[in-house]
Amino acid sequence: MTKACPGAIDANPNANTTRLYHLHTFTNAPGSAACVTISTTATCSSTTNPIIPVAYLGSFDPSNLCTNYLGDPGASPNPTNSFQVNVPAGGTLVVCVQEANHNQGGCSGYTLTVSGLICNTDAGSQCVTFDTCVQDDATGNVLMWNSTTGDYQYITCQNQTTMTGKGTASVVNNVRNLIDIKADRRIAANFNLGQHTGRVTLMLSASPGVFQSTTLNQTNPNATCVCH
Repeated sequence: MTKACPGAIDANPNANTTRLYHLHTFTNAPGSAACVTISTTATCSSTTNPIIPVAYLGSFDPSNLCTNYLGDPGASPNPTNSFQVNVPAGGTLVVCVQEANHNQGGCSGYTLTVSGLICNTDAGSQCVTFDTCVQDDATGNVLMWNSTTGDYQYITCQNQTTMTGKGTASVVNNVRNLIDIKADRRIAANFNLGQHTGRVTLMLSASPGVFQSTTLNQTNPNATCVCH
């Protein structure tokens, strides 16, 4: 979904012109890449005051609009449009909402929605990080958790579904453990810090009173914890 620059932007603006822009920064949590959808709704006219959102990876360079370029929607929102880009695990997504034309006087307002990140953050706050994971040898499915806070994320690689939550984390005899018991789930996980192996038992509610059981077994000490 990454596009070739310049897309719909002017990659070589005249040095004597001015374009107003605003940056929004988001961080994807480590462990899995994300296909991110960026939607923009403008309250200003797409004829007299058009704007365009442009996605970048890592940082935005106003002197070279192709540096770190990921993609754009191909046109100004009228009043709404959307596009998708791929953000790698741990990557920083920068969305630059800018004037489509120079010296046009800005835009009265817009709404930007970013979805699909493993953890959504618009500057100022920190994504949850995971320092422990168990990846099933056969399916590649992954359970990651924070061994201090108990925050966790379960990723089913086949259909890229994600489940998040917060359980109780502990460390006993060099083994990290995670337990979460709620109405819709039963999760018990352990990871041996010495052997770098682990096991997870998940019981997830399929319907009221009915649970489906899934087991993750990691015997590979070099598991990547990234869906293949």
